[in-house]
Amino acid sequence: MKKIVLLLSSLFVSISYSQVRFSPIIKGGYDFGNGHVNNQSAGGDIILGVQLGEKWHLGIGGGFYWCELLMEDRETYKNEKSAILVNGKVVGTSVSLEKTGESKYRESESYAFFFNHASYSFIDKNISPFVSIDYGYTIMQSYSDFAEMYANLGWLIRPSVGVEFKIPRSCSVVLELSEKIHQADMPLADYNWFFQTSVGVGLSCTEIG
Repeated sequence: MKKIVLLLSSLFVSISYSQVRFSPIIKGGYDFGNGHVNNQSAGGDIILGVQLGEKWHLGIGGGFYWCELLMEDRETYKNEKSAILVNGKVVGTSVSLEKTGESKYRESESYAFFFNHASYSFIDKNISPFVSIDYGYTIMQSYSDFAEMYANLGWLIRPSVGVEFKIPRSCSVVLELSEKIHQADMPLADYNWFFQTSVGVGLSCTEIG
């Protein structure tokens, strides 16, 4: 515990004495669904942040995503009627279900994501690997009655790894790979979380100090 306190104290002191510069980030991305909920979505974020020294970046952000929230296989059937014969005479009919295959269904939705952001660059070079974490809350807008009944989004956590490529005018091109961890209230399912793997590209610019 003592080591943790000392580590946090040294981090606070180093940040306090570091140069603070305004550093916004704009980025777009595409998400691929994992597991039970095969979601796909696309959108972008704007982060208003500050660069603390050469390695830390903190900020707040907002994003908007359009998604095919529900897209998964389901079985399809058709009714088959057959005659009931007794002593060669038709005395009635029976109805059975015959499986005809599987189909996909989609329910379009969108959501806004409001979050806190923190990232750390391992080296201050022209090519700089980094890790980041975004955490916040999502507000969903459904475009179908079924989708609105099926799911409501909540908290979202997004850990990321990536690389920054420095370009002129104190800017960097950002490439990142993320995992979105969504909280979701799904009355028709037996799980309350689902996951998306995301790829993104963005532009980060830092005020010259």
